[in-house]
Amino acid sequence: MDARTRGTGPFASYRSRVILGIVIALTITSTLSIVLRFVGKRIKQTKFCYEDVLIIAAQVVIYGLAVVTLLEVILGNAGHRAAEDPAKVPQALKILIPVQCLYGASLALIKISICVFYNRIFDSRRFHIASWTVIILVLAWASGAILHALLECRPLAFAWNSGIDGGHCASDRIKPWVVIGALDVVIDFMILCLPLPMLWNLRVSLADRIALFCIFGAGISTMIISVLRVEALKRVSFNDVTFSGSNALIWSFLEPSVGVTVACAPFFRPIFHSNFHRTFPDSSIEMRPRSPHLRRLRSRAGSVPSFVNPNFEVKRGIGTRGPYIAMQFQESGNWSQASLNRADDNTRVFDRIS
Repeated sequence: MDARTRGTGPFASYRSRVILGIVIALTITSTLSIVLRFVGKRIKQTKFCYEDVLIIAAQVVIYGLAVVTLLEVILGNAGHRAAEDPAKVPQALKILIPVQCLYGASLALIKISICVFYNRIFDSRRFHIASWTVIILVLAWASGAILHALLECRPLAFAWNSGIDGGHCASDRIKPWVVIGALDVVIDFMILCLPLPMLWNLRVSLADRIALFCIFGAGISTMIISVLRVEALKRVSFNDVTFSGSNALIWSFLEPSVGVTVACAPFFRPIFHSNFHRTFPDSSIEMRPRSPHLRRLRSRAGSVPSFVNPNFEVKRGIGTRGPYIAMQFQESGNWSQASLNRADDNTRVFDRIS
């Protein structure tokens, strides 16, 4: 027997303690990400949107996933050898079903929230078609994952009680979950690639373009976790499911909880800007509320036409590279900003990320 699995109590083994630590730590960090998301939106004065509802719903599902994951340890003896307490194996198999369902639901909400957010900041019709196609694929994937968890064994109770007459399960109970995990990796890659062409075409400096790629490319972390989860699923054996399935259980909680942080990452920038704007005063990309110093455009002879948009504001000033004109306009509740430097006639495009 592995020396790290000796002892008594649900958290006596090394793996069970790892599960406990990850559940507590990632539940806190995902919750903190939600809080910082709305702090950033408040700084930027951005309205509450559909993607916010979806990410909150995802976090609520993650709370449920945290509870059933801990129950898998406490009641199902996860992290311990099945031979230590065979009576808990049926309970482990029973709790595994809601774990699988909540895993699929949480990831679906997170992925859809990200796609809806993309749709709000990118106006291209082709992009919207691609994004909605991904949303449909996510819904199909989540529905398939949840239905498989509920229909893998007939009747459902046969999943944990093989003594039921006439009951049956799939001949290979691991392979379908490996396929579902592989499809999850493919969808993650599609979501990661969605905004890259749009970001590349932004007329910003190379440093700012790299910064945006890092913000939106943070999703590669969840893709890596998805791959590691698939590898862990391949090693699961129902002959010792409480021990061999513990790593897959860890990755199944890590992926959605990290996914919430990834989905909230683009909204953190106003917080950093508000705290470090003196350190980086000449940044080409701004995420901040409407400046109180901007003067509203008025119709004047020989300057601005009378039909000017009332949500459009402008100011003139002198920057590090000479005179400039800064403009802000409100679109879908968000203040976007751009500036034209007269010295080199180079337009800077400011983001609209929150």
